[in-house]
Amino acid sequence: METDITVLNAAEALAGELDLSLGDISFSGADGQLTILYSKRDDSGQVVTAKLIDQPYDKCYRITSSGNNVEKYHLSVDTPASRELKLVLKNLTITPAKAIASIQINGESHVTTYLEGKNKISINKSENSSSPAGISVAKDAKLTIDSEPEQQGSIEVLNNTNASKTGAAIGGNGGEDAGTIHIKGGTVIATSASNGAAIGASARKSVKEIRISGGMITAETKLTGAGIGTGVANGQERTGKIVIKGGTVNASSWNGAGIGSGVGYARSNPVITTGIEIHGGMITAYSEQGACIGSVFLSARFQ
Repeated sequence: METDITVLNAAEALAGELDLSLGDISFSGADGQLTILYSKRDDSGQVVTAKLIDQPYDKCYRITSSGNNVEKYHLSVDTPASRELKLVLKNLTITPAKAIASIQINGESHVTTYLEGKNKISINKSENSSSPAGISVAKDAKLTIDSEPEQQGSIEVLNNTNASKTGAAIGGNGGEDAGTIHIKGGTVIATSASNGAAIGASARKSVKEIRISGGMITAETKLTGAGIGTGVANGQERTGKIVIKGGTVNASSWNGAGIGSGVGYARSNPVITTGIEIHGGMITAYSEQGACIGSVFLSARFQ
């Protein structure tokens, strides 16, 4: 039996790591206060739910799963755009039993994640012709991925679903626009099995910006979405921006662009547009049937 514990002392410190295998973890920032809701074991070994209020933003909060594969729980963030939340992802393994994004960057949240050890997320479930992203980034939110200082952590995110509104591996949930994704370091492997981008937009939707300035990135889409960029579309407006300034990037797709747009067309204005800027880095882009870098199919163009 779980018991709710509310810690009202603002000076109360969060001890140790947050274990996602014990229950959902949420960070919220209502009224300017950072509140953390999580689960832990008490002195008797019983799992209890704890709530900490008025926690500091200048601290890094470490999230782990204690070597367990997490099926029932997820991590969510909904904090103000003016405050940056820093998280360390340490050896997380998440395979949700339901159609839900394992890590959710909601609202206008600005989150920096540092990778430690090996992290892996697998999405296998869809619902009502829609599937979530492995890591979802809302249209007004920003996610930065980096490695722990002096470490080369990694994360692998697989979206194995095949739905008409497929979410990205990292980016937009099915049927939702994606915000800003910035990869600065670490090893990031993202795979989409069907219509969403590996990194970027879900099927038929847009992404605000994808920026890569470091790290080792492998992004593969096995059907119609781009490796990095937008997903498939059938006449819908899709927009986005891709800026690459560094890192080692390997991006590929079967039908979509390696870097750019997924398969699609526009019946009329506005056309499908994606702005691409490449200023540096080691880049390999491949597509079996589309553009290696650029647009795919009728009436698609780049700004």
